[in-house]
Amino acid sequence: MTSMRLVSLNLPVKLIAAIGRAAHAAGVTPHDLVRSTLHHVFAGDAAGPPKPPQRDAQAEDEQGSVPPFAVQLAFTEALGWLDLQSRLRAAGFVLRLGEDGVLALHTWPADHRLIDSAALGQPLADLTLRFRAAFPGQVLSEGALPGARAERRLPTPPCRKGRAA
Repeated sequence: MTSMRLVSLNLPVKLIAAIGRAAHAAGVTPHDLVRSTLHHVFAGDAAGPPKPPQRDAQAEDEQGSVPPFAVQLAFTEALGWLDLQSRLRAAGFVLRLGEDGVLALHTWPADHRLIDSAALGQPLADLTLRFRAAFPGQVLSEGALPGARAERRLPTPPCRKGRAA
């Protein structure tokens, strides 16, 4: 097992943008692209940086649109809801829970609904079991009254007439 250590780098904004574009084109997250590139340069890895996956035109026609490799990778490697959202945002996507209780993939930052997570093979129930937690915000929204975002109020104590001691 390889030990890892967190390293921070000060990089020019233009270089960070270029890394982001290259990662998006390769269908991976920027940190995965940088890690594999550094490994290739300094450790002599013959595989090199990740290449974009080849898409099957027939499969794309049958499913409507095939989710990018980065989305599939994010769902596969995520360890929790926060990790999943971070990976998806790095790829230009985000998960949102709709008013109808359906978890869907949206574009980021434009926030346009693309496809239900169940259609990607990642239903909300399966993800909830896998991450051992409800989708963030799901519990609070389910506790509210239907059709309105009701505040949680404490019941008022009964009013008693009499003398106070």
